[in-house]
Amino acid sequence: DIVPVDASYEVKELYVPENKLHLAKTDAETLPALKINKVDMQWVQVLAEGWATPLNGFMREREYLQCLHFDCLLDGGVINLSVPIVLTATQEDKERLDGCTAFALMYEGRRVAILRNPEFFEHRKEERCARQWGTTCKNHPYIKMVMEQGDWLIGGDLQVLDRIYWNDGLDQYRFTPTELKQKFKDMNA
Repeated sequence: DIVPVDASYEVKELYVPENKLHLAKTDAETLPALKINKVDMQWVQVLAEGWATPLNGFMREREYLQCLHFDCLLDGGVINLSVPIVLTATQEDKERLDGCTAFALMYEGRRVAILRNPEFFEHRKEERCARQWGTTCKNHPYIKMVMEQGDWLIGGDLQVLDRIYWNDGLDQYRFTPTELKQKFKDMNA
């Protein structure tokens, strides 16, 4: 036993349980929706599969600031997490969705998840870039992307409706942390 028990966490997948899936999908169809882009959808996949355990969804302001300033989450112990996992919104999106207890995330015309108990907070873009990449040079491709994003960030509890497939010929090689743990156990690795 090299790794102490309290140094690892149970993987927290954010998929809606099978017995509640029909209700969640029905709910998602009635909720207002926020359109997300491919990068946002990739983060939804990271969160859903448990790669960002112990997060319950996109970072709330407290988690975001801990990540930016300390490169880790501090609530519930020190958890290494140095890359902000955030969802952006425009002023128009904020005005439309602020006050909602939940809304759906829509990717390419399909409702893929529900964000519950959303928290809107200011997207301090220059601070984010300076702390994350050590520069605010707008010629850097990721900084350019951040600077073009909305002026608000949204944190909240994520409920993902279905497993995410990209249909790019590589889906069969994409395993979740839970699946990998089981494979390693089966191999006695």
